[in-house]
Amino acid sequence: MLDHGVDATVVRWIDKMLSDRILTTEFGGITAGGLANRGCPQGGILSPMLWCLAVDSLLEKLRLNGFQVWGYADDIAVVAVHEDGRAAKRLINSALRLMEDWCSETNLSVNPTKTELLVVTRKKKRLNVQGIKLNGVQLTKSDQVKYLGVTFSSNLSWRVQVERTVNRARKNLATISRMVGSTWGLTPAAAHWVYSCIILPRLFFGAVIWWEGVQNLKIGNKLESLQHVGLKRILGAFRYSPTRAMEAMLAMPPLLFRIEEVAIRTAKLLRDWGKWQSTDRGHSSVLLKCIPETERNLLMTLDSATDKISLTFRFGRRFRTMIPGRDEWKNGRLERFTGWNEWFTDGSKDEESVTGCAWVSGLSGENGSEYLGKFATVYQAEVVAVLRCAEGLINRGIRGENIIIFTDSESTVKTMERSSFKSAIALECCDTLNKLALVNRKVILSWCPGHRGVAGNEEADRLAKLVVKEGRPGVEPWLPVSYAGFKSELKRFSLSRLINRWSGTTNCRQGKEMIGEINVGKAKMILRMNRADVRILTYVLTGHAPLRYHLFRMGVRDSGHCSCNSGKSGIEWKDCKEKGLVIEVEEKVL
Repeated sequence: MLDHGVDATVVRWIDKMLSDRILTTEFGGITAGGLANRGCPQGGILSPMLWCLAVDSLLEKLRLNGFQVWGYADDIAVVAVHEDGRAAKRLINSALRLMEDWCSETNLSVNPTKTELLVVTRKKKRLNVQGIKLNGVQLTKSDQVKYLGVTFSSNLSWRVQVERTVNRARKNLATISRMVGSTWGLTPAAAHWVYSCIILPRLFFGAVIWWEGVQNLKIGNKLESLQHVGLKRILGAFRYSPTRAMEAMLAMPPLLFRIEEVAIRTAKLLRDWGKWQSTDRGHSSVLLKCIPETERNLLMTLDSATDKISLTFRFGRRFRTMIPGRDEWKNGRLERFTGWNEWFTDGSKDEESVTGCAWVSGLSGENGSEYLGKFATVYQAEVVAVLRCAEGLINRGIRGENIIIFTDSESTVKTMERSSFKSAIALECCDTLNKLALVNRKVILSWCPGHRGVAGNEEADRLAKLVVKEGRPGVEPWLPVSYAGFKSELKRFSLSRLINRWSGTTNCRQGKEMIGEINVGKAKMILRMNRADVRILTYVLTGHAPLRYHLFRMGVRDSGHCSCNSGKSGIEWKDCKEKGLVIEVEEKVL
């Protein structure tokens, strides 16, 4: 720890904790205890970090000797690459010897029975692995190895990984089946949440690595089958309802599109952090192959500077933050800050997603505004308004005063309260407020209610809307693109692919007639309905229902006519002479 710059006092604390721990256990009224003088406490908050500090020397040792090595906690992967099999064998043995030496130096050990050996080659003649040993134990060659949840095979095929992932998702999906029925169980919204937020994330794990493995018909059919089961549970649909019609009802892109979306999103994050190398082949070609050149807005947000940064800390905040109650604003101002240098800020976004911000003095009426374009979020606009206000005060040489800046964005105030930041703009705003507070008596960032008659806030809102309407010449974006903005553009791209797929569908005759164009607003409305109503609506929109006509086409009934003999009993049929305006529904579901 001392080698990594950890304070000596902290090192002594940790040494005391590790060497003088008393363990106590109780069973059957008998208590026993003992002194633990080695190892980390299981479940301890510091334990993973302490292990990472310890194993870092091994990783560094292997890297310095020319090996590629990856480590995640106690899972370590070492790669030796060479065109000649014998040379590769010598290299991996050399790496194993280095590991043995490190274990001897640190008084630790590696279990050979839990160590797997994977040989990757295109040569027909397989490498003889005899002689590759760890601690004198011959390592067993495996055809496939699972590392950090992703299965790698000796021929670098993703078939096993994809099949395992899909099968696991199908088993997880069975949990929904136990919680819903055609007319009972979770609401459609709750079932949709379980499917979208629990089942699918487990399916998408590691998609940036294996997304190419789903680009074949067989796997595509398995994914469509999985989507069919999930949507059927959400909607309470008839067994053979078409998947594409249900996707159109809920505006849910196919799983193939969603997997590519997750892969693009992950690649974007890695590239922003300098850990991604794009190529024209393999998994690292996702940004080149999955985004067409016609998607200019998406490509622009992809290539622009990002607002998302790695976790950065700022301690010792010099300014204060506060969120007063609404009752304190009854008179349109906070009386206790009378005589302070008051400023009000606000951000605005119109129906075309164009944003802007403004700031105005509550005393002198001085003001400013800035156009931020189509790609800035409302949150960014609110933060930039506070940032520009603070910058203006610094540039005017304001010193030795009591300053309070009001914003109607509670999220902005809470962000400035934190000591950790993931947004470059928020971090810059925090630094600027600290700089302003350094030369003034007091600086406070306070929340104020929006659109509640607070004069300064109303004026800032008017100026922000005005600058949005006036616009600004130039090339966008004006701010670093937020990760949320990129994800929004990516979702729009996936939705456009779904719309094109639905418009090009040649089957689902009745579904296309009844559903029409895909509408996200209608999809949200469907999810808010109760299960019984959604079930009937799905029958009507898809045309697949337990009616005599549909059951006849399935070969279950001998006739597709209604019992009144007035015509076929399909969804389109509504007029029955004997029963009035009804739709006869068979309650027997296959």
